[in-house]
Parts: sequence; C-alpha cells; structure tokens
Amino acid sequence: MQDDVRFLWEIAKISIPALIIIWLIFSPDKAERIASWLARIVIWSSESIKSYAIRTDIQSRINMRVEKIAKEAPGLFGHPLKIEWISSDEEHGEIKDGEVIVRLRKKLRNDRNLVVALQHYIRIGLLPGARQYLDPPVSQSVDLVMMHRILGSDEQTSTAQFFFQEIFGPLTEEDKDVKELSQKLWHISRQGTLTRVVLREFRLLPRKLLERLPDDRIRSETREFVEMIADIEMARKGFIGQLDYLGRAIRSSIQLVAKRETLALYGLRAHKRRLVELVRGGAETIYIIATEKANADLALHVAYWGQSQGHVQILRTHRFQIPSRGGRPIARVVIVCQSSSSIIDAALTPEETVQMALIKQIPELASGSVEVVEIARSPGVQTKVLVDTVEESLDPVAVCNGPDRMHMKALRQELGESIWFVRWSDQYQEMLPQVLGVKSNELTAIHVDSSSKKATIVVESAKVAGRAIGKDALNVRLATQLTGYELEIVTRDEVHARQYDIPIEDKLAEVRRILNQEIPEIGDGTITIVDIVRNPGVQTHIAVRSRKLGDRVLGPCIGYASGTLNRICKRLGERVFFVRWAEDRTEYLINALGIPKEALIGVEFDETEDVATVTVADSETAAMVVGSRGENVRLATELTDLDYVEIRTRAVEM
Repeated sequence: MQDDVRFLWEIAKISIPALIIIWLIFSPDKAERIASWLARIVIWSSESIKSYAIRTDIQSRINMRVEKIAKEAPGLFGHPLKIEWISSDEEHGEIKDGEVIVRLRKKLRNDRNLVVALQHYIRIGLLPGARQYLDPPVSQSVDLVMMHRILGSDEQTSTAQFFFQEIFGPLTEEDKDVKELSQKLWHISRQGTLTRVVLREFRLLPRKLLERLPDDRIRSETREFVEMIADIEMARKGFIGQLDYLGRAIRSSIQLVAKRETLALYGLRAHKRRLVELVRGGAETIYIIATEKANADLALHVAYWGQSQGHVQILRTHRFQIPSRGGRPIARVVIVCQSSSSIIDAALTPEETVQMALIKQIPELASGSVEVVEIARSPGVQTKVLVDTVEESLDPVAVCNGPDRMHMKALRQELGESIWFVRWSDQYQEMLPQVLGVKSNELTAIHVDSSSKKATIVVESAKVAGRAIGKDALNVRLATQLTGYELEIVTRDEVHARQYDIPIEDKLAEVRRILNQEIPEIGDGTITIVDIVRNPGVQTHIAVRSRKLGDRVLGPCIGYASGTLNRICKRLGERVFFVRWAEDRTEYLINALGIPKEALIGVEFDETEDVATVTVADSETAAMVVGSRGENVRLATELTDLDYVEIRTRAVEM
C-alpha cells in the first residue's frame, strides 16, 4: 500500500507542473495576467522591506544622536522618535504612547526623509511643555541649531546640503531676526553652554511658572537671556558686562573663573565673595564656568567651598572640550549650582536628584575631597557614578560606599534603586571594563578608538557578555551614558566567527608562559597556579599552591634576594605579587591583600552579598593594603571572588 502511494506521488510531482505549463502555453493571456500578479507581489514585498529599512535607519540615527546630546542636559527631549509612512494627508507629528510619532510621505531622496522627520521631531520632542514660554524667533533659532547639531557639522554631505538649502536658508532669509539669533546660538553651542545652560533654564520654565499662562514679558526674558549668554561667549578675553539675569521666570547668574588679574591681586577671595553676593542677590541657579584645566580646578575649588559653607549645592559638573581658534581642543567645565535661596527642588533632573542625595549622605563630597565626575541613571532601577579624588591616600569608591557600606545602603533606601561607584580614570582601557563590571580575568581584549568614541570589549564567555550587557541592555546603556563611549560587547568566539579586526592576545597566557620559563617548579608541576588576575602594565596577582612545599610555596616564586620576582616584573612591565592560596577564605583574603599578621585586627564576611570588611591597626597599613588608586584591594577582591572589600582602621574608618 505504501509503495502504491509513493508511486502515485512521484507521478503527481512530474505531471502537475507539466499540465500547468501546457495550460499556460495554450492560454497566453492568462499566463500574462499571472506573471503580472507575481511581479506585483515581488515588487510590493521588496518595497515593504525597503520602506521598513529606511524608517528604521532614520529612527535609529536620530534617536542615537539625540541620546548623546540629551546627556548634556537631561530632560530636553521627552520622547523617542517613531516614523510612520502615509500615502496622503499632510505630514505631521504628535506625541502618542510615550513616543513622538512623525507621519511622512516617503520620498526617493533619503536625505529629504531624514531632515523632514527631524524637523517635525524637534518641533514636538524638544523642550516639551516649555515652547509656549519662548520668544518665537528664539524657538525657531533653537530648532535650527539643534537640527544642525544632530545632523552633524559636515556641510558637504547631501543631508546637510538639503538642510541648509531647503530649511535653514529659507527661514533665515525670510526672518533676519531668526538669522541673527541662530548665529549667536550656534556660537553658544560651540562653547558648550547651549544645552548645559540656556536650554536647561528653558526646560525649567513650566515648573517655575506653575502652568501660568505665558505673556510677552516672560517671552522677552528668554530672548534677553540668550543675548546675555551670547555676549559672554562671544567676548574674547576680560569680559566686562552683564553676568546676572534676575527676571520673573529666569533667575540665574554666570560666574567666570578665573580672570588672571583678579587672581593675581586677590587670589580666590574675590570669586568666593562674588558667589556669596550672587546667592544673597536672589540668583536661583549659578553656573560656574572655566576654560582650561588649571582654571577648571579653581572653579571646582570655589564651588566646593560654596557648598561646604552652605551657600550652594552642586547639581552637576560638566567636563568637556571645546575647539579653539587654532583647532586644539580646550578643556572646559560648567558647574551647575543651586542657590540656598532656590525654591525649584521639584524641577531637578534624575541625575541632579542623585547628586543632591550623594552630598547629603557623603561628607567627603560636600567638602570636595571626593568629586563626582559623571552620573548615569535609570530611575528606580540603577545608578552608576564615576568618582575621583586628588588625594592619593583616599580610595574614592570606598569613601562613597562608607563603613559597612553604610552610605550605599542609605542611598539605596532613599533613591529606591541600586547604586554603583566606579573610580574615574583617563585610561579608558582600564576604566571601561570596571564600569561594565567585567573582572580582569573575564576580559580577553579591549579596543578603544578615542577619535570616534567607540570601544569593543572582548570577554571570555557568553555568560560574562550577558552580564555586561545587562537585562534589556540597561548595564551597557548606563555605561555608555557614563563614559560617552559607544560600547560593543563580544565574546572571543564571536571575534573569530565575525572576523573582527581586533588583535586577541591572551594576557594571562603571556603571564603563564613567563612563569613557566622563570620558575622551574611551575614547569615540573611542583607548584600549581590557582588563579591570575591582571591589570596589564600596572599590577598582577598570582595565587599559587603546592602540596610538596606547603607554606614554603612562595620561596621559589620570589627567588634568592627577590631575583626571580624582579625578572618577572621586568619582563611583564608591571608589579607582580605572589599569593599563597588557602582553603580558608579569611586566610586567603589576608594573603591576597598582603597584610602583616601583627597589623591585622579582624576580618568579617557578609555572606549574603559576598562582601568583606577588613580592619587593620593603622592608616599606614590601610594605605598600603588599598594600594595606589585602589589597585591592590581591587585585584585582591577579584582573586578571592568577592564583590567588595572594605578596608578600615581601628581608630579611623576608611
């Protein structure tokens, strides 16, 4: 029976297509119609796929660039962009379901699609709620300058050319007022204060005015404030003019640090006196601005002094670079301070709310001995904070966590989310893995392109990659916001499979090869390497054990008069520490930290969080155990597979 069915099926496979072909030959009109239907289906499918690709490309390009700009002043853009194609009706945009929906008629020119989509998005998505309070020419000029920033400054691209020819040119030619304001706002933008100062003030207007109806006086304030900032930023040197704007809606002041002749005559006293005068004069927000690193440090000193005296509270510290006339990038800082007389607490951004909470909980932040470099936050879920200190003896991460992680626990309770401190470093190859929570023994390679602000981090396994990316990509997204780098996490296998142009050098294999060459007992199996953690070029910790040698396992590793150890350090180009492995967790941690027995007071473990608190006799021992920039305690923490190790003294907690 089965053979008969199979035979009939084979005949059908041959005969049915043959009958269809014969029918089409003798019915050419029907064959033509069917071919036409098939062609339409193919064209419709390809057009649908193409339309989807164009829409997705425009959305991602605009949303990614907007996200980077929004980092300068959170809250400027209320919603992401979503594009829908329409065949008729007028092109328009609206806010719906937490998105700015822009409905466009798809044109063949993709540059036109991108620019028109951005134009509708900016009108609706930028400064939602504040538009009605802006002077109309100011509002139009802000739109043009922000569109220019998002599209990029390369005027040779077809997209930029379309923008200038079809949007910017006609608007500015029609209204000379808009043209003049656009030029001023573009200069302000190049100095880094359009988003961080001007648009920040505009964003606060709805809450300051408590939904009061806009009038000409309020609108004129926005125009006058732009003019004041433009005068400051367009002045060459030694600006003498208006630095305060104390209107009904905008009550802000600019403090410039430092005018050289002022410093030479009075030191920082004049700047401190000026800060006090601004607070007493009724300024709600004070922007302390300085250009070049030396002046930026002075500006921070003034801001932290004002905070310690109770005159202001630092909300954000923006560090960035601006182009000079000679093309060399110049460091600049804008410190956003809230006056003690301010009544606008409710208008703080999520990041500013964190800054206020940090200052309240951590005295060292209020005094300025520890500095918040940057904050990235997903409210109610997680916050990451980059911190630094100029005092070499301080570990800023330990200071911010507090004794028994007291500060961290209080912050978690107040903010309702986890908080994670990372030490800032200008060595991004070292800092980026720490921001992602990738341990040194989980990291295979890292490629950082500082010019494009992109980095690829290669990790050992998919499990590590998943943890680094985080649920819904939250961890990598916060890390990107925190560092300003676009981060890609891949595994070693993916690098080989996708043929990435990244040199993969196993940094631990190099250590093992040198150890085998320098220490015969490792080569013959007398000594076993248990684990290695490494920060290339800085420091390496190597855990070893030996049944045969027992407690004398470190002897062959160090060698006579430390000769073997010195050769290994020289070949690796970094400090190397051998650690005697121990089954007892407390003993192993003490060995990894290198604490002399006579200096140890005690070790306590919190098993629920993999946290240890180590108490030592004095601050000198504590500084040695922490190590330069906290490197020793960090590597020891990784070696012993703990999440965090706190070092404190018996008399003074660190």
